Amino acid sequence: MAITPGVPEHPPERVPPTGGRPPLRLTARSPEDLLALAPVLLGFWPEQSVVMLTFGARRPFHARLDLPGRRADAAEVAELFLEPARRHGVRGVVFLFYSEDVADAEPTWAALRRGARRSGVAVLQALWADARRYRRLDRAQGEATAHGEAPVEYDVSSHPFVVQAMVEGRLPFRTRAEMVASLRSDPTAVAAVEAALAGAGAPGAEPAPGQVAAWVRRQVGRAPSAATIAEVMPALGSPPSAPAEVALGQASGDADEERWLWAGVLPQVPESHVPAVATLLGFAAWRAGDGAMAWAAVDRARGVAPDDAGAARLAALLEMAVPPGRRGERSVV
Repeated sequence: MAITPGVPEHPPERVPPTGGRPPLRLTARSPEDLLALAPVLLGFWPEQSVVMLTFGARRPFHARLDLPGRRADAAEVAELFLEPARRHGVRGVVFLFYSEDVADAEPTWAALRRGARRSGVAVLQALWADARRYRRLDRAQGEATAHGEAPVEYDVSSHPFVVQAMVEGRLPFRTRAEMVASLRSDPTAVAAVEAALAGAGAPGAEPAPGQVAAWVRRQVGRAPSAATIAEVMPALGSPPSAPAEVALGQASGDADEERWLWAGVLPQVPESHVPAVATLLGFAAWRAGDGAMAWAAVDRARGVAPDDAGAARLAALLEMAVPPGRRGERSVV
């Protein structure tokens, strides 16, 4: 997504350029525009979060983290945000702080302000917002205070950016917790897939290369049945692993559709297959520009297999802000 500014637990969930659909071209001319952009970029409405939008780099990215509660943690957040910004040549940033009380943002805003100055990155704007008010922080008097201008009432629920995103399916979740919950196992669905696997009998020969990719090409845009999901399980091998050609985008070519395919499959697979399917979901989300879901998929895989190699490779791409299409570089989301 390209944005033109009209006004000056794990690493951040960064949003790289999308690989699955044409990028949006949006111009933000007001604080309300910036507050409407955040849910569009993230795919959910941020709560108790700090969001960074970047501008001026050849490959801009955007990032979110939970808003820390301690000053020491705020310094760590500042480095997590600004280190990739320096590495990618970001010239300007916007910081958005979401919390119930503006004072909650003060330590993190102070750390980010100092870090941006040391890094030579211009803070174009900094806003605090709760569910109904926002306040400009970058016009505050003093080095480390979050108490700037008086709060302004706002409502971006019907903002054109938000409406367009909802129509196009870019804003599918109300909160990050809702998105994470959608990836949890559904015991009834898992039992149906296990029954289908048992009914299919023992697998035959070793899976051939390309089987999973071929299955993906047949299923994108569909809601696979338990029997259909059972068909692909043996092709993931034993122990199951994410095939590289699928993870890196050589299946259907449509990262967005692959993301939703694996997001629908993940809650239905037996626990032994969760790391492999979660990794495939994560890589598809990364290629689609959905860093939040990519990180949720990494967490889902690691919840079953903390040392899973596929999840570790994906996490490295996300931590280093490697954009899709430059897979060999350690230059996210």
